[in-house]
Amino acid sequence: MLIALPVAYYISKPVTPSYHPPSVMALSEMGRGEYIIQIEELPAPQAVEVQAVVIQKIQTLGGEVIDKEIHPVNVVLAEIDSSRLPELMRERYVKAIYPNQKIVKVFDEIYTLSDVRGLLKINTIPANGSGVVVAVVDTGINENIPQLMRGNKSVVIDKYELYGDYVSPHGTEVACCIASQDPKYPGVARGADLLDVEVFQKGGFTDIWSIIKGWSWVARWKMTHDRYVICSNSFGCEPNSMPAELLRNALDNMVLRYGIPMVVASGNSGSYVLCPGDAKYAFTVGAVDKTNYIASFSSCGKELDVVAYGVNIKTFNPSGELVKVSGTSFSTPIVSGCFAIVAEKTKLPPLTMYELFRTTARDLGTPGFDNQYGYGLVDVVS
Repeated sequence: MLIALPVAYYISKPVTPSYHPPSVMALSEMGRGEYIIQIEELPAPQAVEVQAVVIQKIQTLGGEVIDKEIHPVNVVLAEIDSSRLPELMRERYVKAIYPNQKIVKVFDEIYTLSDVRGLLKINTIPANGSGVVVAVVDTGINENIPQLMRGNKSVVIDKYELYGDYVSPHGTEVACCIASQDPKYPGVARGADLLDVEVFQKGGFTDIWSIIKGWSWVARWKMTHDRYVICSNSFGCEPNSMPAELLRNALDNMVLRYGIPMVVASGNSGSYVLCPGDAKYAFTVGAVDKTNYIASFSSCGKELDVVAYGVNIKTFNPSGELVKVSGTSFSTPIVSGCFAIVAEKTKLPPLTMYELFRTTARDLGTPGFDNQYGYGLVDVVS
C-alpha cells in the first residue's frame, strides 16, 4: 500500500466561507450588458424551480436569458440593463449579481528545462495514476499527438469545447506535464486519463461564465462516471475584480459538494496570489527552480499550499514538438499528477488529500509554513 493515514488526517466537516459580492448600486451604472445572477443554493429539484422564478423576473425586467447552470453554483447569464439590477436584487431568491467580465487569463509561459520525474524521484514509486482522471481546464488539448497516445488510444478520454479544439499551445503543454507517454520525457502520472475542458479564447483570455461552464461540465461528468476526478487549473484573475467572489464560491462548491480536488496555480505576478487560487478550498501551487529556490514570477501569500518545479520544464506543444516552459501553469499540473499517483492507491476526499500533501511537503525557506513556499516542496515519495 502506498500510504497509510493516521486518524488525524480525517478533518472535521468544512464550512462554506462567506464571500462579499459587489454592491448592486455600483453595478447599476455600468449600462446594458451581460450579468451573472447567482441564486440561493438549494437541493436539485428546488434549485430548478427557484431558477425558473428568477428567469421570469429577469424577463419581466426586460432582460434576455442567455444561459443557465445549476452546477457548481445556481446561476443565470442574462443581458439586462444595469438600471434594473437593484429591482432584480430584491427578488427573494437572488443571492448576488456579477458582471460577466472577460478577465480570466491562462498564465504566461516563459520558454526556457528539467527532469521533473527525476527531481521528485517519481520513478521509485510503484504507481502512475492509473484509473484516475485529471480534468485540464485550459485552452484545449491536441489529444492526437504521439506523446498523448497510450497504445492506440489517446489519454484524453472525453472533451468539452466552448471556443475550439485547441486555441493555443498552453493546454497541450499543461496536459503533457501530467500524462505524456514519451519514453524520454514522460508526464508525472503517465497512467492517468485526461478530460480536455476548453474554455479559453485565442490569446488566453476568457470570462467568468466560461470557467463556470467548464467546471459544471466536470462536475456533471463525475456524477455520471464512477471515476476519481482531479481538476487542474492554470489560470487566474485579479482577486479584487467584481466577479472574483463568484469564482471562489464556485470553486469551493466543486470541492465540498462534488468531491473534486481543485489544484490551482498561484499566479505569475511575483507578488500576491490570484483568484481562484485565493479561494478557501483551493489547493494552491507556487513554483521553484531545480535548486529549490522560489521562482521570481511565483505569486506568494498566506493562501499558498505547496510549491513544485516550474522553471525550465520540458513538455510538448500541439505539434508534438519538444518545448521548454516556465510558470506556475506548469508546477500546477505537476502537483495534479502527484495527486493522481496517490489517488491510484488511496482515493482520499479532497480535504484529506490536501492535508496529506501539506504534511508531507519538504520544508523550504523559513521553518514551517511561510508565504513564499507554503508548506514546502511537494513530496509524493513521502
